[in-house]
Order: sequence, then structure tokens, then C-alpha cells
Amino acid sequence: MPITAKLSREFYERFGDKVVNEMVDLFNRIDDASRSDLRLLNEQNALRYESKLDQRTAELQAKLDQRTAELEAKIDKRTTELEAKIDQMNARIDTRFSDQEKKLEAALHAHTRWMIGMWALVIASQVGLWIRGS
Repeated sequence: MPITAKLSREFYERFGDKVVNEMVDLFNRIDDASRSDLRLLNEQNALRYESKLDQRTAELQAKLDQRTAELEAKIDKRTTELEAKIDQMNARIDTRFSDQEKKLEAALHAHTRWMIGMWALVIASQVGLWIRGS
């Protein structure tokens, strides 16, 4: 967008229309060149900014990947430790159940023997009464 220079009539009278128009044209070309240079400079700055942004994004992604890997390693370690503790607890529980099962079996055997003895005594007394009554 060229600059429209408004110069005083006295300026035109002193230097002439041709010279003044050439000066205005020169100023417009200088303005165009400056705008072009500024546009180029802005584009270069934008490219440098994008390049730095991409580099920093890649660095951040690398750090994030590293931290994620560290966190996954810690989680795996803790999971392994917890699984080992759970296995130990299961082994202890299995041992306790086995011990309780053995105690229960022994108690049932003792009760069964007493019960068989009592039934044998009841049957013997019933047979004795039956023989005596016949």
C-alpha cells in the first residue's frame, strides 16, 4: 500500500512537478522495499520460532517418554513386590487351612469313634432287652 505524500504547493513550485513526483515515487519504492524486507524478516522469524518450538516440543516429548518409562518401571517393580507378598500370604493361609483341616479331621475321627461306641452300646442293650423279653 503506497504512501500518498501530500506536499505543499510551494514545494511543487520550488522544485517542479517532475522532481517532486520522482521524490514521491522514490519514497513509495522505499516504502515498498521496507515492507517487503519487513515481511521477509517476519517470515524468517516465524520459521525460526517454529523450528525452536519443534525442537523444544521434541525435547519435551523425549523427557515425557523417559519419565513415562521410569514410572512404568516403578509400577512394574511395585507390582512384582505386591505379587510376591500376595503369594506369601496365600502360602501362609494355605498352611493354616491345612493345619485346621488336620485338626478337624482328628476331631471328627475321635467323635466318630465315640459315636460308634455309643451306638454299639445302645444296640447291645436293645438286643439284650429283646432276648430277655422273648
